[in-house]
Amino acid sequence: MFARPYIVVIWCVCGVASLAGAAPLGGQTPGPEGGLLPERTGTAERQGDLETAVSELRRVIESNPSDAEAHGRLGMVYRRLGRLPEAIESLENALRLDPTLPRLNILLGFSFLEAGRYQDAIPLLAAAFELERKSAVRSVVGQRLVACYLAAADEERALEVVQKLRQDSPDDLDVLHLALRVYMRLWNSGFQRLLTEAPRSRQARLIVAESLESQGRFTEAANEYAQIVSMEPEVPGIHFQLGRMILRSDTAASGGDEKAMAEFRTELAINPMHVGALVEIGEIHLKRGRFSEASKSFSQALKVQPVFVAARLGLAKVRIAEKQWAEALDQLEYARELAPEDEAVAYNLMVSYRALGRTAEARSALDAFQQLKKRRQQSRSGLPAGIPQQ
Repeated sequence: MFARPYIVVIWCVCGVASLAGAAPLGGQTPGPEGGLLPERTGTAERQGDLETAVSELRRVIESNPSDAEAHGRLGMVYRRLGRLPEAIESLENALRLDPTLPRLNILLGFSFLEAGRYQDAIPLLAAAFELERKSAVRSVVGQRLVACYLAAADEERALEVVQKLRQDSPDDLDVLHLALRVYMRLWNSGFQRLLTEAPRSRQARLIVAESLESQGRFTEAANEYAQIVSMEPEVPGIHFQLGRMILRSDTAASGGDEKAMAEFRTELAINPMHVGALVEIGEIHLKRGRFSEASKSFSQALKVQPVFVAARLGLAKVRIAEKQWAEALDQLEYARELAPEDEAVAYNLMVSYRALGRTAEARSALDAFQQLKKRRQQSRSGLPAGIPQQ
């Protein structure tokens, strides 16, 4: 009835059911039905006559109940028929009789997963994930293991596995999508706990303010930061954030610069080495044509942090405004080494090279600026609606 057995370890493509309302991992992904066991399939199974294949395999098992391979093959056929309880029973019998059958523990883990028995699936998939050496198989097992952990509300262990998957396959889109799901689950669960424990706390308001900022709702974010300042005025960093939001909010045109300047100075009173506040003050002075004050503020920031690109760029813009082109170029060339992808650095390099008559270098800087700008615009245009573009 059956041909002589021989080992076949081939992975085919099969759909995986979604879990607890979550989307399937990667749509169609490799699954194990394509040959974890020695090939002992009869004609009925090869031709897709699965009910007859069940009958044939059950007769084999009746004549030899210790035939582990027949139990495993029967479990596979049951899976194809969607008879998951019988599939699990057959696969468990196969592994009990012969624990060495290749990757059958993975197939049983997948079956537990699809049946919603996550705690039963986890030890099987976790062990397989650590032992598996074939990268494609390891990736699939790892993704299913993460699905189990998420379904069991164990985000911390899901994160551990996702980090390993990203190390193995940093450019795999399925892995990246799964990682984003884990990160969002961690963020949501953490935020919900914070809201439950301390809904009116500084930390809860800070999360709300940062969320509003990321959505471009700067006026509302400024209001939240102002609330935090009123609650705890000595907390480092909050006056700086409030100043930034004032500059970007709807009220910026009506005295916003001076209000923001006051917040940045308050921040410096709390932390004199806050380079961000020093740079923002420098930018306000520069915009108002107060070049000496701007230069002093940018230079002070560079004393604290010489590699802070925004401070070096700010000082270069002061020198450009003063038409001190060579000094501007010194700052900009250093800034380019630190941040070769910075559009503003490339643009101001072009301006300085052109003013110094270095035409070829100006053209090269202009090309770099245009390429960086195009890349940024393409990146933003690919974002779906509702994702903030910063």
